[in-house]
Amino acid sequence: GRRQDEDEGAIRHVRAARKVRGRHRLRRGGL
Repeated sequence: GRRQDEDEGAIRHVRAARKVRGRHRLRRGGL
């Protein structure tokens, strides 16, 4: 129920954060 939705939201947030961090790293490395 509600807990599952919250867990999924947290996982999605973490995955998005990881993607953003990875992109920043690539940009810094490219520069």
